[in-house]
This record gives sequence, C-alpha cells and structure tokens, in this order.
Amino acid sequence: MVAKTAARAFVGPLFTPEWITTSVAYPKGLFYAIAPINFCPDKLQFLVKYMIPSMRSSWKYVDAAARVVKESLSHPSAGDAAHGVNGMLPEDKKKDYHLQGRAQLGLGIAAIRTTVRVICQVLFDLAEHPEYIPILRAELHGVAKFRDYSTWTVENLASLKKMDSFMKESMRLNGSGVSECPFPLTSRPKS
Repeated sequence: MVAKTAARAFVGPLFTPEWITTSVAYPKGLFYAIAPINFCPDKLQFLVKYMIPSMRSSWKYVDAAARVVKESLSHPSAGDAAHGVNGMLPEDKKKDYHLQGRAQLGLGIAAIRTTVRVICQVLFDLAEHPEYIPILRAELHGVAKFRDYSTWTVENLASLKKMDSFMKESMRLNGSGVSECPFPLTSRPKS
C-alpha cells in the first residue's frame, strides 16, 4: 500500500507492477551490498563492488527504474516527481534516465521505509492501547457521514483530528521513524 502510494507520487498515475517490485527490492540489495564494501580497504572498494551479488542485483533495479522513468516522462506531467526531477536537470542530463531512475529510487528509500516503520509503530501502539480503537473508529465514521470518502484527499484526512493526534503522539514517543539498519553496524578496518 505504501509502495503504491509512493509510486503514484514519484512516477505518476501510470506506474507499473515493475516499479513497485523495483522500489521495494532495491533498498534491500543496496543495503546488503554496502556492509561488505565498507569492510574493504578504500583502495579495493571500486573492485569489490563488482563481486557482490546484491550490488549486481541493485544495478538491475536501476535499469528497471530508468525504463519506468523514461515511460513516465513520455506522458504529460501529473504532478509526479519524475517530471519534477527532470525539470530541474540541465538540458544535457534530461535524457539520462539512469540518473533519474536512481534519484527516484532514492526518494523511494526515504519515503517507503520510513512510512512503513511509522505505520507499523502506530499499529503497535494501537494494539498496546486498544481503548483508543472505539474513539478513532467513531471519529472516522462520524466524519465519513458528512463527506464523500470514495476519493481520499489531503483535505478529507485533515478532518481526522483524533487520528492525527494519535499518530503524532506515537511518532513523538517512538523516535524519528527512521528504519533500523538491517545489518549490525561496525567499523571497517583501516586501509
């Protein structure tokens, strides 16, 4: 759900299942590649990256992202980040779809990982404090009686004050919402 929402924002309404797969799988491969590269001496890092399978798979995801960005840019802008990033580039970089694909994947890493962590934490907090469920449900049903929720908008969501407060308090109590690193962080040997 988060990946689909992010895809709509980043590459527009014509996003494909390939983009969803790419934006979800790319960070995992990249993060798992970074750890072994960081353990190598600086002078060997340029060579070691070619030997790590997860690094090679991340390059395939960049190729897929480049194809999706190129396809997205062939359609009129729908307020998506693909057109926004393209518009900020100098003319000589506007056809560099790999650069733009990496930019979109970077935005995806920031958006998807942190949003999923925040949503999971809010659900954990709600499970820990079930007394808030009827209150939040009543607010949702009460607001829905006066508005058409067949299409969710920012304005519709802004009317859910108690839900907003619950989510903000969850984020306040549980930190910044940045995902934990999938591997132990240790220092690398000196080169």
